[in-house]
Amino acid sequence: MRKQGHTVVEAGSADEAMAQLRKSAVDIVFTDVRMPGKSGHDLLNQVRVAFPESTVILMTAFGTIEGAVEAMRAGAYDFLTKPIDLEALDHLVLRVSERQRLLSENRLLREQLVEKYSFDGIVSQSSAMEEVLNTAGRVAQSKASVLICGESGTGKELLARAIHYSSGGRIEPSWLSTVRP
Repeated sequence: MRKQGHTVVEAGSADEAMAQLRKSAVDIVFTDVRMPGKSGHDLLNQVRVAFPESTVILMTAFGTIEGAVEAMRAGAYDFLTKPIDLEALDHLVLRVSERQRLLSENRLLREQLVEKYSFDGIVSQSSAMEEVLNTAGRVAQSKASVLICGESGTGKELLARAIHYSSGGRIEPSWLSTVRP
C-alpha cells in the first residue's frame, strides 16, 4: 500500500484500530477476522457505528462462503481470503477509492442543496409569511406530512424544497404535486 502512495496506519488489535480511527480519518480498514481480543467482526460493527464512511474489508485464512455472506450482511465492503492476490487487492483499493470519492462528492452536493434551499433563501416582507416560514421550519424538524396550497407564483415549490432539505431528507419530496386552488 505504501508503494502505491497510500498512507498506512497499523494496529495490533481492534481496540488499537479504534484508537487510531479516533485520531485521524481512515478511508479503508483492512482487518483479519481472527485477532487477539475482539474479532474482525467486532471491529467491523464498531467501525460501522462510529465511522460509517470508512470502508471495512475483512480478511481471513479460514474463508468460507458463510463467513463471507455474514461479513457482507454486517456491512463489510468485501471479504478476502489469504493468501491475498495483490493485483486483485490493487483493483479493490481503486474501487473503494472511487466509492469514497463519490461519497464525498455526494455529501458536498447535499450540503450545497441544503444551503441553496434553506429558509434563509426565502425573502419575505409580511408578518404572515414570516409566520408561515417559522411554522415550516418547525415542521421540517418533525415527521409530519405537509400539504402546501396557494395560488400560482406564491412560492409553494420553494417552500416545499426548503422543508425537504431542512428536514435532512426525512421527508419525502412531493413538490411535483403542489396543489393550486
